[in-house]
Amino acid sequence: MTLFVLIVLRLIWAVANRRQRPAHGAGLQGLAARLGHLALYLLMLVVPGVALLRAWGSERAFALFSVAIFPARAEAVEWTVALAGALHGELSWVMAVLILGHVVMVGLHQAMWRDGTLSRMAGPPRKA
Repeated sequence: MTLFVLIVLRLIWAVANRRQRPAHGAGLQGLAARLGHLALYLLMLVVPGVALLRAWGSERAFALFSVAIFPARAEAVEWTVALAGALHGELSWVMAVLILGHVVMVGLHQAMWRDGTLSRMAGPPRKA
């Protein structure tokens, strides 16, 4: 739940600052960057969302910092538990591969293409 809230805040920040973000570039590389980032953001929402769906449908109560979020159920909602069980782990692996790909591409931009992508990602230099 905490992760989900942080991700929603990150998405709000990204939307609010979308005009200040550098362009992805043109051509196939730019399209791949746009689609990769879209997939990362989508999975950042879906993976914890599916886990929350599982918690909602579970027989056990779900609390965050001792605050009840979902009460205990007398009987589990089977379709939510089954869906989450089928998707959560697999989508997490897909997200891990995308994160690894993101790191590899930053390394390529920095080491091979030397196009300043890492410095743009890190933001403008701070003044002392």
